Amino acid sequence: MKSYGAMISLKMTLTFVYKKVSGSSILLLVLYVDDILLIGNDIKMLGDTKDVGYPLSSIQYAAQCTRPDIGYALSVTSRYQACAGEAHWTAAKTILKYLRRTKDVFLIYGSGELILEVYASFQSDDDDAKSQSGFVFKLNGGVVAWKSSMQDTTANSTTEAEYIATSEAAKEAVWMKNYIQNWVWYLALST
Repeated sequence: MKSYGAMISLKMTLTFVYKKVSGSSILLLVLYVDDILLIGNDIKMLGDTKDVGYPLSSIQYAAQCTRPDIGYALSVTSRYQACAGEAHWTAAKTILKYLRRTKDVFLIYGSGELILEVYASFQSDDDDAKSQSGFVFKLNGGVVAWKSSMQDTTANSTTEAEYIATSEAAKEAVWMKNYIQNWVWYLALST
């Protein structure tokens, strides 16, 4: 990987549409970055639309397909869909504003070594005492892969939480090594 580099652009148009039909009533929620347009033919249905889940399900599409950098913020915000309040709408709008501000941002990966950083936060979730863990792969200082999630099992100590995080990162490191070796081979063929 020392002699090759890559550039990834995140520029895209972020438009999402959510449709809800109930009998003869229809509700459309259109999201364009941080502008939300709510359209419908039933005033009561429009007034009852308070569920933060509508924009979050649309934002989730962006997180899964093109913008994994919003995954953690979306995960935390989504935990409270059942009892969403004003703070959750504000969080959803903040995510959308971030998407708008960063739509022209791109990453350039030069040649260099692949570095893995792993972290764990012992019992960071007050609801079920689970630990948060994650990892970041960097290539020449630029992030190429990352993951942050709650651990499946409840760790009994900080050390155990760190072992769990390291184990998950090691599995990903094997995959990443093979991926980059194939990437270098592909770049060599295309030059």
